[in-house]
Amino acid sequence: MKSAQGICLKYIVILTFALLGNYYLLFLSSFNIPRYIPFTNIAINGVVIFTIFMVALNIFIRELIKLRPDFGVGFLTLYGATASFFSETFFQAFLLHLFPEGGFYYFFIDVLVNSIMFGAISFLIAFQLKTQNTARLISFIVVFLLVLKLITYFFPPLLQKH
Repeated sequence: MKSAQGICLKYIVILTFALLGNYYLLFLSSFNIPRYIPFTNIAINGVVIFTIFMVALNIFIRELIKLRPDFGVGFLTLYGATASFFSETFFQAFLLHLFPEGGFYYFFIDVLVNSIMFGAISFLIAFQLKTQNTARLISFIVVFLLVLKLITYFFPPLLQKH
């Protein structure tokens, strides 16, 4: 019989290897993939990582709902955020091992920011899959975007690259 922890472990491994594969293809391979989408300042790496996590978290939370229909939005969010946190931690630890000059500061910031972001995305996915309440989901997304905009307005140094 499957367990929620076993499914979570499976997706931690899947997400970690997806992140490693993405990093290899975009930064270490000999493929000539541009850094940005042409004529924009949108990084291809960010779009690919966002897509990987959206698809994986959607499938992961659906699998959890099928296994345990009694799980609420909170538990589903917690499992999604946990899978995201551990996969991101393993990936960043690998990068820290490859490039130690980055230091622990960048490791910590990357893990923290990505875990918070994908935890919020886990909540949105879990809420939609569990409640099917699209109107409230749209209001959550609007509030989430407004909070992000306020954070970037009041704390612009958080977005600067060092």
